[in-house]
Amino acid sequence: MKKILFVAIVLQSIIAQAQISKLKPGLAGRIAPKEKEQFLKQKGKDEVWFYEHANYQGKKFVLGRGKFTLADLGITANDFFSSALVPAHLTVIVYFDDNLKGNWLMLSPDNANYGYNSDFTGINNYRYWQTPKGDALNGVANINDQISSIVICDPNQDFITIHADCDYKGQQLKLSAVPNYNHNTTSHYAMNEYFGRYAWPLLYFQFANKASSITFNGMVSGVDLYRNEMGGVEQYQNIACLNNVKLTLRNSNGNKVLGDFNDHVDEIGIQLKPGKVQQFN
Repeated sequence: MKKILFVAIVLQSIIAQAQISKLKPGLAGRIAPKEKEQFLKQKGKDEVWFYEHANYQGKKFVLGRGKFTLADLGITANDFFSSALVPAHLTVIVYFDDNLKGNWLMLSPDNANYGYNSDFTGINNYRYWQTPKGDALNGVANINDQISSIVICDPNQDFITIHADCDYKGQQLKLSAVPNYNHNTTSHYAMNEYFGRYAWPLLYFQFANKASSITFNGMVSGVDLYRNEMGGVEQYQNIACLNNVKLTLRNSNGNKVLGDFNDHVDEIGIQLKPGKVQQFN
């Protein structure tokens, strides 16, 4: 009797597995989320796993910290990603347009109890910026096959340090490569808007027109510096003194130096290096 019962159980298991294999990848993934189990064992590792299909199915892209465009990812259109696994210590921003442009969404980290990013047709518990209105929204969004570029950073490793004096001296302010949820872009800080729309903390306001040197950390590759409405410049190495960074107006009459950026940085953007991509079929 025990042998008959054992055989019946084995047959039932085989039939069940056969039925699962015939289901669409998404449902099979919900029944046996082995990918998620393996991912959670990678605790503390600087990796985000993106998948071609929902529920961690199809081709898999393992992305490190940094920025990723369509070219970096080796794909030609934004009709690819349908799920992801995100660790708690990394910040992940996905953009609807290539080259980190267009509307964007910040993915929630996945954990043992819930896979927030298991199906991109219904992403919830998120912060999302809709550029035409300028409103930070909460709710559910469908981002399936809409991602064109990605930013991944560790706020504790990928940041710039602004110094109030030249040669990296004086009061310091650290700015992560990805600011708070409610800013209108994902890599820019307005240094003089403490009483403005975004209500930055007082420390930002105190640094308006006080920056004199800047150091890069982690995956930061450069900064965009802006001086009021006069214009901006890009810099790709540590800046020992902003006296040496000139704002130049180029026109038909030649170049005209409008001034330098020492104590005149009103807005600053942070750029990241391209990240490492591994693809698995």
